[in-house]
Amino acid sequence: MGDFTQIRWPHESLSNPLLNSSIVILDSFISSLGLLDLSIIGTYFTWSNNSAIRLQMSRIDLVIMTQDWESRYPKSSILALPHIASDHVPLVLDTEGKRFGPTPFRFKLK
Repeated sequence: MGDFTQIRWPHESLSNPLLNSSIVILDSFISSLGLLDLSIIGTYFTWSNNSAIRLQMSRIDLVIMTQDWESRYPKSSILALPHIASDHVPLVLDTEGKRFGPTPFRFKLK
């Protein structure tokens, strides 16, 4: 889990930059090692410049894992918490598969 300070795909930035060598290098690194990019629940963009004039947002915080990690913790998920003081959203790793948020209402049959 970390701040890679680089998007992996052009659509991971609000400004939709062109495909460049840095993007290709990061994706090649992740792909060549057989790593998996764990999806984030709660928000798509993990960084913002917090500007009211020219807002920039991107997904530069990634949680990548090996296939061994995925097989050991198949219920792993990442929750993005609300963005408060930092320019990055806090990320919480759950390896137990617990549901975030309220439990849905269910009728119990007797």
